[in-house]
Formats: sequence, C-alpha cells, structure tokens
Amino acid sequence: MAQEGGLCLDDEGRRQDAVRPDKIYPTDDAPPQNYGRDIPSAIVDFRGSLVSNHLLQPVASNQKVRKASRISYWDHYFRDGWDDIGIWKSAFIECVATCFLCFLSGLIGITLAGFETSQTPAYVGVINVFLLTLFIMASGPGSGGHINPMITLATMTTGLTGFSRGVMYIVGQVVGAALAGGLLRGSMGVYRTAE
Repeated sequence: MAQEGGLCLDDEGRRQDAVRPDKIYPTDDAPPQNYGRDIPSAIVDFRGSLVSNHLLQPVASNQKVRKASRISYWDHYFRDGWDDIGIWKSAFIECVATCFLCFLSGLIGITLAGFETSQTPAYVGVINVFLLTLFIMASGPGSGGHINPMITLATMTTGLTGFSRGVMYIVGQVVGAALAGGLLRGSMGVYRTAE
C-alpha cells in the first residue's frame, strides 16, 4: 500500500476506503485517522455511470477489452444482467431518486404558483438545477445517477449501459415519476395540482 495526497492506495493504484494499516502517529496516544469514507460502500461499476467515471479509482469495466465476436456481444448485451440483484437494487435507487426529485420539483412549482407571480417557471428552473445536482450526487454511487429516462436511453444507444440495466432503469424512473405525481395529487388536492 502506498499513500498519495492523503489517500491510501493499494498495489494497483486503486483507492482504499479503510483505515490505513500502517498507522504512523506522532505519539502512541494519537487517535487513528480514517483516510477514506466513514462507511465503505461499493460504487456502481459500469461504463454508463455518470459518477464513478469521475472518481479517483479506475473503473474496472472501462479497462475491459472485448475480444468476443459481434454475435456473442449482442447476445450478451440483451441477455446479461436480468438475474443480477445489484442491477435491481440500482433500478430501485433510480426509482426512489426520480420520485423524490419530481415530487420536490412539483411541490416547489405548486407553492410558487400560489404567489401569482409571472416568474414561476424561471424560479422552478433555477431550483431544479440545484435539485438535479443534489440527486445525481446522492444517487450516483448507488446507481450511476441517471435519474432521467433520456439519459438512460442515450447511454443504452451508445452501448455504455447494458440492455437489462437500461430497461430496468427506465421502468424505475417512469414508475418513480408516476408515483411522485400521485403523491402530489394526493397531498395537494385535485384543485391545486390541476391549475
């Protein structure tokens, strides 16, 4: 293990999230320091992830070289991943993140519309910039931070996201947005949401 810039790296240069094993302290009484995250977590490892490609550790899927024929590649593209519980968990994270984003955005829009100002769309647009950034960074390590079916469709089209992951993400995102609409209608009433 080597240390670079306050990070603990293993022999292959990947970031380690645990406490350094070679604790060197000025005194024997000094408390241990954690050079990684407090709670180690796995980052979703696929090429279409919007977050993992920008972190310090290299993503293993970016280093793979495809040596299979085109037919076996397409066969794997459509068939792989349906039984992977990690992809299902990531799709659930996309569903929850999309639901929260749509609910908060709609709630803010309805609240601002009650003030009868003509700038409501501008306010909602600026607030959505911050909400979208927040939810991408919050859900990114768990799902890749797509949150939008168009982003998922674009990464599927370019081959960065597998077919099974993309379909599950799009279904999760659409269900999350529909659930947010239902929650808004139920919490704010028909009159306020139909304006």
